[in-house]
Amino acid sequence: MNHITAYFRFEVLAEEIRTMNGFKSPNRLDCTLTYNPTGHGLLPLFQRKNGMLFFYLIPAKEIVKASSKRQATYLLGDGKQNLTSLYFEYPKLSHLAYGYCNGKERLSDGQPNPAMPYRHDALLMVCNWPQQVIEILVVKNGKPLIEKLYNLLIEGEFKEEVRQLRKLSRPYYLYKMP
Repeated sequence: MNHITAYFRFEVLAEEIRTMNGFKSPNRLDCTLTYNPTGHGLLPLFQRKNGMLFFYLIPAKEIVKASSKRQATYLLGDGKQNLTSLYFEYPKLSHLAYGYCNGKERLSDGQPNPAMPYRHDALLMVCNWPQQVIEILVVKNGKPLIEKLYNLLIEGEFKEEVRQLRKLSRPYYLYKMP
């Protein structure tokens, strides 16, 4: 494994599991699997006190103010802070996206940005829309190479590495199950 520092799988849980665990939103993507041997990464900053890690997939045009040159389709946020926007450069490849965290020192409410240490990381996303799954691949300090990394993802260069990460991944949180 060469490039990818950490792997996180987010998915919409079945209605029965959501109800058993005290939440109902069908727009919530919960982290179900992870492989993060170095402990590096922005994502644990979003972990709730109960140990859950989740985001909502939100149409970016409702939230993000951006130039016409760089338009995000969606963003992943937890209701308080955004993790990343999802950029899809090629309409025919709507299952592959990239993003990165907010690199500003302060959030819009004036608070210090807790994601600053990770502003140079690249986030590559593999989206399975029918199954409502988004896999996030973290590349430490990869933001300067994000276009190259995204093209490598498109070309299938990470296929074996992602396959191995999926095998090595373990549950992030143990949900109550039916």
